[in-house]
Amino acid sequence: MKKTLSVEQFKELAQALLEMETDGKVVALWIAMSTDARKGEILDLTWEDVDLDAGKIGFNAQLTANKKRIPHLKNETSHRTRSIDVNTVNFLTNWWRAQSALFYGGKAVPLGAPVCCDDSGGFVRTSAFDNWRRRLFADHGLGKFKSVERRVDCKGHIRYKYSGYTGFRLHDLRHAQATFLASQNVDVKTIQERGGWASADVPMNIYAKYVVENDKTAADAISKLMPMVSLKSSEYVEAGRFGRFGSIEDGAQSSNARPRDLLVETHRHRAVPMSTEVAQKKVLDCFEDEPEGALLSKKDIVARTGIFSAKCMSKALVALQGSGKIKRVGSTKAARYRKAS
Repeated sequence: MKKTLSVEQFKELAQALLEMETDGKVVALWIAMSTDARKGEILDLTWEDVDLDAGKIGFNAQLTANKKRIPHLKNETSHRTRSIDVNTVNFLTNWWRAQSALFYGGKAVPLGAPVCCDDSGGFVRTSAFDNWRRRLFADHGLGKFKSVERRVDCKGHIRYKYSGYTGFRLHDLRHAQATFLASQNVDVKTIQERGGWASADVPMNIYAKYVVENDKTAADAISKLMPMVSLKSSEYVEAGRFGRFGSIEDGAQSSNARPRDLLVETHRHRAVPMSTEVAQKKVLDCFEDEPEGALLSKKDIVARTGIFSAKCMSKALVALQGSGKIKRVGSTKAARYRKAS
């Protein structure tokens, strides 16, 4: 499954945007984080698409790499009008006023003016936004560049060339927001429509991911309903004295080791890995008290050796056959083993 931003990373990025000097690229990223919209849809927005009084944004077209505006989106469900939160309404209201002062002498901003504008008031190039966004993500630990080259241009200005970016993409914000909505019990259909997905497959996968990630949390919550269980020491369990799981009896010492670390060979659910050499010796020992030529099934050997790991047992039997110490009789499923003469 794809990695997505955590809630903490999402909040830190939003706070960083709020503290930056606002421009069209900052506004575009804010809208991406608050609406679950795609890059081309956001960069194509004009103030005609924004209703601050109603708290709505309509996505009806997209901007291409060469600043060409096209009226069709990725799919039919991508044409949508979505609600925006009060913080985004305030953020865009402040930006509208800033645009009015910067480009229109304090007068009303034309409805056809781009919401996310460049320094001249025109549409922001997708490539310029991508380069800025990658550097921002790298600065906040959400990505990194393979190389950064420093150079001085003909006018004496210091320039940097960034290459080999790896890390979170703008598109990952869509999944981050959808995951958060799933955690707030927002239904799949609403998440699908808000994100403009053609089908419910993507939001359903996000729901499934959320369920998997929170399964451990659910188990921990259940543990609060159950009585405390102490972990028995390995020697205590090997002796077969299980007693009450809620206490350590007969002075046995508690152990901090987990089940896979305990050497318990007499209890199936506490079997642990052992070396092939030790397993081979145990297999050979179980033939010692048998008459010459006696045949033992794999089940018999398991019961006598206490080796309940199928992988460990198979390795031991194969090694012993290879060294000529035991021989197999019969097919694989009905195999029996005898000690070599």
